[in-house]
Amino acid sequence: MVRQLSFRFTSTRLGLVIGLLVISFFMAVARATAVESICPGGATPRADIVWCADFENQTGCLTGTEVACWQNDGYLTTPNPNNDAYGWKKVTASGTGQSAAVGSGYARALLPPGTVGPGLVDRETIQQGPNTKFTDIRYRFYVRYGRGYISMPSGHAFQAVAYSDDFRCAGAVKWQSSTFSNEVHYDGVAGCGPGLDSLTLAPNLTRIPILNNRWYMVEVRMKLDTTCSNASTTPWSGCNGEVQAWVDGVQTHNYTGLNLGRQQGAAQGHSNLAFYQMFLPLNYFHYGLPPWDNTMDVDNVVVSNNGTLTIGPAPGENPRGTGDTSSPYAAIGPYWAFLGRHAGGDFTTEGYIGQYNSTKYRSGASLDPTRFHGTFTNQGAVAIGDIPGLIVAPPQVNTLYTVRDGTNASNGVVCGSDGTGSTQRNCMYDGANWIYTSNTDNSMKVHITGSSDGGGVYHERQSGIAFPTWATHGWVYLPSTNNYAVSNLALSGFQDNSFGPGNYVAFTVSGTSCANLKWAVTQRTAGTVSTLPTGTAATCDAWHEYELMIYSTGAVSLMIDRARILNQQPLQLSAAWAFATGGAYNEPFPIVGVVDFQGMPPFDVWYDDVTIASPSAWSCDGWGPPSCPFGSGGAGPGPVAPAGVVVK
Repeated sequence: MVRQLSFRFTSTRLGLVIGLLVISFFMAVARATAVESICPGGATPRADIVWCADFENQTGCLTGTEVACWQNDGYLTTPNPNNDAYGWKKVTASGTGQSAAVGSGYARALLPPGTVGPGLVDRETIQQGPNTKFTDIRYRFYVRYGRGYISMPSGHAFQAVAYSDDFRCAGAVKWQSSTFSNEVHYDGVAGCGPGLDSLTLAPNLTRIPILNNRWYMVEVRMKLDTTCSNASTTPWSGCNGEVQAWVDGVQTHNYTGLNLGRQQGAAQGHSNLAFYQMFLPLNYFHYGLPPWDNTMDVDNVVVSNNGTLTIGPAPGENPRGTGDTSSPYAAIGPYWAFLGRHAGGDFTTEGYIGQYNSTKYRSGASLDPTRFHGTFTNQGAVAIGDIPGLIVAPPQVNTLYTVRDGTNASNGVVCGSDGTGSTQRNCMYDGANWIYTSNTDNSMKVHITGSSDGGGVYHERQSGIAFPTWATHGWVYLPSTNNYAVSNLALSGFQDNSFGPGNYVAFTVSGTSCANLKWAVTQRTAGTVSTLPTGTAATCDAWHEYELMIYSTGAVSLMIDRARILNQQPLQLSAAWAFATGGAYNEPFPIVGVVDFQGMPPFDVWYDDVTIASPSAWSCDGWGPPSCPFGSGGAGPGPVAPAGVVVK
């Protein structure tokens, strides 16, 4: 399945996109005067360089979001037409206090918390005319990830897009936006022929961690296949497609012999797959971004139609800066609003209860609109007719959408469109239909009915990278109707498998009733259970903020309601399994819910607004001082004044 924003088309959308692309092919795009000599308009332009963007021309850039401001660099329009605080802007070093990679101008995105990304900007066409198609591309750019930046193992970023003559066969080569995986991704090619699908290409030469707060120069080359020796396989084999990549001049990828869809697509009637447009800058995840501000900068883009020719560094580079040596930082589902779909951006349903690459844990969970913590604020509305195209995974009951074209019908009736885009309503899935509702948010409810059970959701782990800490942060609600006189209770935490119960570290409550509950940490290793108690009372029938953090040193911290009640306390049993190296995975499974329950059911617990990451989601613990988004100093473990976790 193709999971990429640009290619998740319905037939109607595809027709619209084709029309826009055909029109834009013939549009004249102003070519900016570039500082780099090899670029069009430069002192010694190279014939293979088809487009450059250096962001130096600030004419008409009052806010950095004006259409004319971006057209100075050859873009069709602005990526931020509403001049939102979050999103891409053209900026200057004097305006931000941070240097450009070259010169003084660059592009910056303040990443919108909770959404899937800050959007993109389109350069069409990178061909120089109707008869100048090319199949071997190389592009170079500078990138810097700023204070508070945290990434997933994947995420779509800087990309070159290829189309066939009929626009039915398409592919995009992308340098992904993960700072620790160095992945290159080829996406969208499934429409080119049987058996073709996305390719995720990990570095096969060397991996270079991308540290926060310094510039990196990245080059990516893709040569589409021009021959395939074996058409009897599905997909075809013996093709000559290639992908290479470099970071700061060091080659990280070298893949050859690839079927990239050009020859097989031509056999399906989709001839002349060739590079057509660029989406750069761009940052798009299938996950909700973390609930704090962080930045991403781009400078000096150069595109060549001859992938065999090195582009190299720009002359007159500024110092690239000093990276935060505690970075990169990782996230596992960095913001979960439990809406049943993405909180913003593409609004799709993916994975269990709407979380991308998440899976049901043991007896699972449900979405509950009657009780929620409430930091989520609506990120936007969709047309009612668009909802079917956003359903990637079957929607869970109580999945919520805000629609912009609702009728004035009463709650409880099937959602219908007035077609005017003037009436904003909420629609909820009841298991059969989308119905109007006054509900505005959800939480995740775990309902345990077995005497030996667990429930909730777990998320995919990162692959092949070890991190020194892991934290799970969110809000939890424990009702007074539960029986707390149980033999074992492990709430949210980390586990060594997805089946449970295995080895785990989780937070819990100890006591027999709401009158005497205390917060605690529980641990299980090799079948032995141990508990670290605290003297802090746990109250029922109220939301409590929590963060459980585990350390490769064998310690654990627990925060409840902004007070650290365990501060890097040594665990009584080994948790080395959570940081083991040498296998395909180097991290534990994060479980949101009830890792293990042994007692008299039923037992209920609610969770909301969850963030899971390698550093803390409320203090500077686990962060290097240059990157911590909470306050202005301190490397932890003590909390620094948080910037807040409200998703806007």
